[in-house]
Amino acid sequence: MADFYDREKLYIEVWKSPMTEVCKKYGVSDVALAKTCKKLQIPRPPLGYWAKRAVGKAPQRPKLYKMYNAPRISIRKIQEEEVHLVPEAFEEADLLIRSVNEVPCSKDLENLHPYIRNTRKIFKQQMKKQFGNDWNRTSFAGKDGFDISIGLESLDRASLILQSLCSATLLQGFQIVLDEKSGACFQIMNENIAIKISESSKKVLVPENEQNPDKYYPGGSEYIPTGMLRLEINTDSFSMEERKSWIDGKTKKNEDKLVDIMHRIIRAAAWKKEYTALKKKREEKWQIEKMRQVEKDRINRIDKQRVSNLTDGFKIWLYHKDMTEYVAAVQAHYIVNNEEPVGDFAQWVEWAEKYLEKINPLNGEYPRFDLSRLNK
Repeated sequence: MADFYDREKLYIEVWKSPMTEVCKKYGVSDVALAKTCKKLQIPRPPLGYWAKRAVGKAPQRPKLYKMYNAPRISIRKIQEEEVHLVPEAFEEADLLIRSVNEVPCSKDLENLHPYIRNTRKIFKQQMKKQFGNDWNRTSFAGKDGFDISIGLESLDRASLILQSLCSATLLQGFQIVLDEKSGACFQIMNENIAIKISESSKKVLVPENEQNPDKYYPGGSEYIPTGMLRLEINTDSFSMEERKSWIDGKTKKNEDKLVDIMHRIIRAAAWKKEYTALKKKREEKWQIEKMRQVEKDRINRIDKQRVSNLTDGFKIWLYHKDMTEYVAAVQAHYIVNNEEPVGDFAQWVEWAEKYLEKINPLNGEYPRFDLSRLNK
């Protein structure tokens, strides 16, 4: 449940102690606290107030006027410093990032990395095979190339962006490899990082007399690639709690963001290691919880058996008690009228007493607490 600022209380606090101390109390920044005071119309000590107060020359504290419909402002504490399970991976990544100050945008389509050439080759093959409408883009992934979903006119541009990133990766001593699931990847810190380049499309109405009979126009429309590219790090197999996608802006294209993109690709390797460690930690926790549950179930099963044994023992004891009292009552009644039992009745009494002795729960083995055999 969220905590909210108390206007009158906060007013007293900011005039009683310096803002830095009040900030620590609430766990917020001085900027956030100053904004809160402004929203709540709380007057704050002017600059130099505390120095003047120390020598007894502080100005008089202004009055806190009533504020109708004062907003309820929740206390949003500063998040604690991020703690990683594998901090050494992030330290290594940050060290590598310091050496990547520039990622020149390639302009050479003749000397592309083999996997980029594969990408272009597969792209053109897909274009010929593709049936129907895919927003006039060609898409493929997880093959012998990079993951792309773009129009033909953006192929060269996407190729040069990929080449720029490949060159920067190789310059750092890392490799470009083929992953069984993700296709071409940047192998950094022994982690395979895949990226995808996609292009948006816009819907354009095409008059019927201008429609190509060999093409499909859903709803009489055609989807035309816009030339606006989106580059994103593929995080399907892990989570990354920082920026992982970039879109062409009006003035700044993805070619202008290659340094940041390369930095994030390197950081993605650290995040992938972090996710592996987190997954392992969760698995270990799950195994511990599973073992606890197994033990809990075992104890419950044993307790259930103890209760069952106790109930059964009580039923036998009660049956034996009632039967003993019954036989004694019959025998007493007989003696009152006929003295000692003789003949057939005497035989019945003898049989009944033997039977009662046989079923007496207090003879023989006593109830057991240790039921460890049920552990199997």
